[in-house]
Amino acid sequence: MALTIVADIGGTNSRLAQYANRELEAVRVWPSSGFESFEAILKTYIRERGLESNEVNCLSIGVAGTVEDGVARGVNLPWTIDAKALKEEMGARVYLLNDFEAAAWGVTALKKEELFELGGVRPREGTRCVLGAGTGLGEAIIVPCETKGFHILPTEGGHTDFSPMDEDEWGLYKFLQKRFGHVSVERVVSGPGIQHTYEYFKGEVITPKEVVERALVRGEDTALKCVRLFIRAYAREAANLALKTLAFGGVYIAGGIAPKIKEAFLDLGFRDFFEDKGRMKKVLREVPVFICLHPYLGLLGAGIRSDHGPM
Repeated sequence: MALTIVADIGGTNSRLAQYANRELEAVRVWPSSGFESFEAILKTYIRERGLESNEVNCLSIGVAGTVEDGVARGVNLPWTIDAKALKEEMGARVYLLNDFEAAAWGVTALKKEELFELGGVRPREGTRCVLGAGTGLGEAIIVPCETKGFHILPTEGGHTDFSPMDEDEWGLYKFLQKRFGHVSVERVVSGPGIQHTYEYFKGEVITPKEVVERALVRGEDTALKCVRLFIRAYAREAANLALKTLAFGGVYIAGGIAPKIKEAFLDLGFRDFFEDKGRMKKVLREVPVFICLHPYLGLLGAGIRSDHGPM
């Protein structure tokens, strides 16, 4: 039996599944920190599924990190994945891609019911962009081609500079700068970013999940302030990416946080923040924004990428 295994390797969790005909089977999720390498987690998955390595004829892997010359290096995870070495060891085709390159492939296959609308007009034919906050902040671009297909551009846009816009954000910026040096957008628009923001305002270190619960369930003022700042910064970065790519095909928000608090994106003014770009407001009014609801977008995208074969 020949089969395809897909993987979505993040700084916090690693997900693996079998893939066929745009469907995922036997999805497993493990904490990435529980394994010393991708090879270790792959062997665990194969063993638990009762498979043999020679039954796997394709591996398609999205990694939260940079991919260069067939080698992926994690940003928030100290793993290196070498496509050539994996191919030799497994005797399988190997596709290795940035995790948001995989997410972008997944976006191309989403159904209408797998999208939560955040305003704007209907998508047009044209460039689309994808961004998403989780352990970090990933970004990718989907560019249409003359052949009616598309080309996906991975980026490391989450590591560009964070630009504070008011006194609260300037204070947060200085707090983060003292700790990290360079303050990227990812330092604010991410799960750890929510945690750092709460620590700055409250002087208490709690998990991002706890911050969100205190904000949206208990109504705590400081926590709500943090979540609002997070959504505002998220919206501004989404708008920046939309303007840089003229994404009239839509902005698609992925990652592990937004689907869990999608109603807060509406209630706390995401769309107003997104369009707040001065003379470019009219342009951004024409850009639809969606939150992606598929629970395993990266795995789906890794599978869709494998369907296209060598490029």
